[in-house]
Amino acid sequence: MVKSSTTMNDGKRKIDSDYTGKPSAGAPIVMTSKIRAVLYYLISISYWDAKNKERHYYVHKKDFVQKKAADFLHINRKTVSEALKFLLEKGIIRQDDKYYFIPHPSSYTYISQEVMKYLLCFYESGAEMIRICAIINDYMRANGDRGLSISDITEMRGKACNDARALGSTKFMISFLVQNNFLECYLDTAYNNCNPYSIYRFTKTNLANLPISCNLEGGYAPRAVVEEYKQKYAQL
Repeated sequence: MVKSSTTMNDGKRKIDSDYTGKPSAGAPIVMTSKIRAVLYYLISISYWDAKNKERHYYVHKKDFVQKKAADFLHINRKTVSEALKFLLEKGIIRQDDKYYFIPHPSSYTYISQEVMKYLLCFYESGAEMIRICAIINDYMRANGDRGLSISDITEMRGKACNDARALGSTKFMISFLVQNNFLECYLDTAYNNCNPYSIYRFTKTNLANLPISCNLEGGYAPRAVVEEYKQKYAQL
C-alpha cells in the first residue's frame, strides 16, 4: 500500500541489511496515541524501494516537516518533536543523514496510506482507529468471524476492560469504522454462565482504498465530519 519507488537517483538505503523495523529487544514499548499518530503519519508519507526489495519504508527528512505534521495531526510541533525523539530512542524507527527508516509490520501493510491519512485527521483517536483496524484485520485472518466483544477489543488496545471510558471510546470508534464502511460486521449474542452479552462478528475489512462515502478535501477529512466527531468523542 505504500508508494513504491523503483527508479530513484539515490539508490538503496544505507542501513543494516537485516533491519525490518523491529524495536530493540526488551520490555514491551508503551506508546501514547500521539506517538502512534506521528508513527502512522510517517508511514502515510513513506516510500518503499521495491526494486531492491528493502525490508523497511523510508522518508526523506526534507519531506518530513514537523509543523506540517503537527497541523495535520492537530497537535503542537513540540509534541511531534518529542514523539520523533521517542521513536528513535526506542529503535522503532532509525535514521541517517538523509532518511528516516520505518518498519512495515504485516499488520499495517493492509491499510493504504490514503486510509491512514483520512483516519489520522480525527485527532488522537485516529491513531487508535488505525490500531483497531490492524488488530481486527489480523484477528480475522487467524480466526475468521469468531466473535469479539467490546471488552475483548478494549483489552487488545491495551486498556482495562473495566474502564468505562475506554469501553465507551472503543464502542464509539467501532461504530464509526462500521458506519463509514472500513469494517463490516454483524451483531450476535454469546453467553457466559447463561448470561447473554453482545459480540461483533467481523466479516470484512475495507482498508485498501478509501470507501466511497469518505471523501478527502484537499488531503483532509471534511471539517464538518471532524468537528462532529471531536465533540462526540470528547464526551466519552
